[in-house]
Amino acid sequence: MDTCTSPRAARHAHLARALLTAALLAFPLFWVGYLKLPAPKLALRREVIALEPEIAVSARPGPLCAQTAFFPHLTYPLEPTPLIWPSCLEKPGAWGMLHLELNPTPFKRADLEAWVDRARDEGKARQLPEGTWIIEGPNPR
Repeated sequence: MDTCTSPRAARHAHLARALLTAALLAFPLFWVGYLKLPAPKLALRREVIALEPEIAVSARPGPLCAQTAFFPHLTYPLEPTPLIWPSCLEKPGAWGMLHLELNPTPFKRADLEAWVDRARDEGKARQLPEGTWIIEGPNPR
C-alpha cells in the first residue's frame, strides 16, 4: 500500500530513495577507505627538485633505482628505474632513492630499513632533511 497521497510527495519519496541508494553505494568507496587520497607532500617535491642536478643522468654512473612512491615526484629526464627488484640496487653505479615513511610497495618497510642500514654501515647512505635516503650501490667497474 502506497502512503503517498500527492504526486509531489511521491516524487520526493522517489528522490529520497535514489539519494539513499547512492549514499549506500558510495559509502565503501569514500568513508571505509577503499579510495584514499593522501595530501601531497609538497616539501618532498621541493626536496626532489633541489636534488635533480645531483641525480641527473649525466651526474651518476648507473641507474637511479627509485622507490615507486617517488615516481609522481620525479621527472622523465632523470630516467628513474622503479625499485621493484632488489637487484636494481646491486648494479654497478646504481643509486637508490628511498623514503621510509612512504608506501614501500612491493616491499615491506623492514626491507627498506635493511637496505638503508647496510648502506649506512658501508658509508654509502645519506639522509636528506625531508627523510629521503640516497644510497649508492657497488662502485662501477
